[in-house]
Amino acid sequence: MLSTENVNNIAFLSLPLFITQVILASYPSIIRYREAQAVVYRL
Repeated sequence: MLSTENVNNIAFLSLPLFITQVILASYPSIIRYREAQAVVYRL
């Protein structure tokens, strides 16, 4: 049986990992978007 304290600790420890995963997942599309913007500005 998980206590509330254990659940909070697990959530607290996994949140940074989750955020890192989200950033790593979205990073390539951000770079692609910025490269597309740069191409548009060059025209």
